Amino acid sequence: MLTWSDETRRSHGVPTDSQPEVATAIGFYAPEARPMVQAAIERGIRAGAGWDLELPLDCLDGQRVWVQAVGAAKFEHGVPVRLTGAFRDITQRVAERTIIARLNQRFALATDSAGIGVWDADIGSGIVALDPWMRRLWGFAVEVESAPFDRDDRAERLRPRDA
Repeated sequence: MLTWSDETRRSHGVPTDSQPEVATAIGFYAPEARPMVQAAIERGIRAGAGWDLELPLDCLDGQRVWVQAVGAAKFEHGVPVRLTGAFRDITQRVAERTIIARLNQRFALATDSAGIGVWDADIGSGIVALDPWMRRLWGFAVEVESAPFDRDDRAERLRPRDA
């Protein structure tokens, strides 16, 4: 038997007195996510491995949300006796990541089409990250993704050191 908190019930859109069985709870996950949940639970029971998954969940009202599901098996004398877990709604975080990924793709397409090189310097570590065009423009090997840099205080500009 599962024990759900009021927040878990609210997130799933089920009545406040609902206490679903494991199969019913897994059934709330989107069909493509169910094998991952089932495999995580089985690994937890078999090997004591915990899990931390980000998965789509279909609420009772039909709304799809994204949740972070974290869990582990509790063992006594080497035998699994209980699964404990928690989850939280991360729909907003997933939506933001999706937007950022889409913007990064558009930015990469625009800079690549225009032959613009992009670099990002970490002043603390002394490392500059280079995109493929910047590596070409500065004459670095294509597989070099970052390089150390020197700061020329007189010129107030960054210049790559020999990598």
